[in-house]
Amino acid sequence: MGIKRLSIPLEADQHKAIKLSASLHGQTMKEYILARLFAEDHRVPNKKTLNALREMEQGKNLTTYDNVDDFFKEMKSIHEKYQNHSRKPDEKRSRTHAEKRERS
Repeated sequence: MGIKRLSIPLEADQHKAIKLSASLHGQTMKEYILARLFAEDHRVPNKKTLNALREMEQGKNLTTYDNVDDFFKEMKSIHEKYQNHSRKPDEKRSRTHAEKRERS
């Protein structure tokens, strides 16, 4: 079948926007465009996901648990840390609004 090349004339700002979006997703421009083009029927994993899958297949950086309860305890802990971290800005805003009301 062979590799085919595609050339698309773009304005500089369009090129920059695609490049930035691809970078933010950890993908090359090609990976990003293909992922968007085939989003419904084909997902293209980004570099971080590909590296994680490669490491898993090689048995690198794996975490093991003695039982499923230990696994779920750690997942719960991670989830709670994430939830607490994501709430801090809202809590800070709430205190700021409350402080403003007290000062008024």
